[in-house]
Amino acid sequence: MRLLLILILSPLIIISLMLGAWFIAVPEGMIHDFIRDSIKSEKFHIKPEGIKKGLFLTLNIEKIEIKKKDETLLLNFNNIAIKPDFISLLKLSPILFFTGQTHSGIIEGFYGIKENILNLQGKDIKLSEIPSLKLLNIEGDGNLFLKSQVINDQGEIILSVKDAKLKTSIMPGGYILPLNWFNDIKGLLAISKEITEVRSFTLEGEGIYARIKGNIMGGIIDLRMEVMPDASFKNPSLLMLIEPFKASPGYYVIPIK
Repeated sequence: MRLLLILILSPLIIISLMLGAWFIAVPEGMIHDFIRDSIKSEKFHIKPEGIKKGLFLTLNIEKIEIKKKDETLLLNFNNIAIKPDFISLLKLSPILFFTGQTHSGIIEGFYGIKENILNLQGKDIKLSEIPSLKLLNIEGDGNLFLKSQVINDQGEIILSVKDAKLKTSIMPGGYILPLNWFNDIKGLLAISKEITEVRSFTLEGEGIYARIKGNIMGGIIDLRMEVMPDASFKNPSLLMLIEPFKASPGYYVIPIK
């Protein structure tokens, strides 16, 4: 009977001790510094605001901004709620579940601290509200859906945009990137600490198809866009805009740098 009582009460005692430590030994300033220092980069930094501890080891954050060193905003997340999985705490392998909002969309997922694994899903994220896209001269609208899993700084991102309404983008060299020809976008990116590899990125429009290949390393974009119209493309005269990049009949290769 005593053994049964110990088995029942031990998890409760452990959780009670953790709750006490949560409110007394873990100040909100320490949480702020932990989030701020979670990205070790010379190019970017994280700025959290409005951190509030809740009951049962929960945490609410009003805003998290990811900025360049010159304070240019790249991404922001709002109304983030974090709660632990108590079974994982008892197993000494903590898992944190989170939900939040970003650019009129929703994000949710979990982070396994011991395994350093991040699983993230996002839906209905408005392209028109993402500041980092504007820095790349990409403007327009559409709802972004994505899934990502990263383990020890390596993983992949799967994304798609339905009914995209993008504008023509002007590249630094003065030539155009005809993103307005496409309304269905799908991509698969492989990410690591040093490089992002575009493994599969396709764009489809009415009578036209494109794919993007290449890498992004150290903030340097080195991609190429292969554009392939077919006989059903309604505005063949528009192809004159990318005529300098014609590699062969019906095949154009546009650099994105």
